[in-house]
Amino acid sequence: MADATPIVPALLLIAFQPDPLATPFPNPLYPVPVNVDLSSLFLTMSTTVGGDGVADFNLPIAGNPVLAGMSFYTQWFIFDPAALATGGVYGSRGVQHTIF
Repeated sequence: MADATPIVPALLLIAFQPDPLATPFPNPLYPVPVNVDLSSLFLTMSTTVGGDGVADFNLPIAGNPVLAGMSFYTQWFIFDPAALATGGVYGSRGVQHTIF
């Protein structure tokens, strides 16, 4: 994640499926769409955005040929009290990753 508000909490969601409905998070009153399917979530990682506005996460993947072609989906959420229009939360777009 880049260009985030520095020194605020961040949450990375990793799931096996996208959320085609873009369910609102954390509350339907706020328009922050979730692009990953929460029912297929297999990993969450919380961190703090660095002073440069960057948050990252390394996910080691075994060199197992069974995993080739498998996809997973990620999305970052940033918790920023100044993001008043979205209840203090904003998110990245969801990203599909395919193992090759």
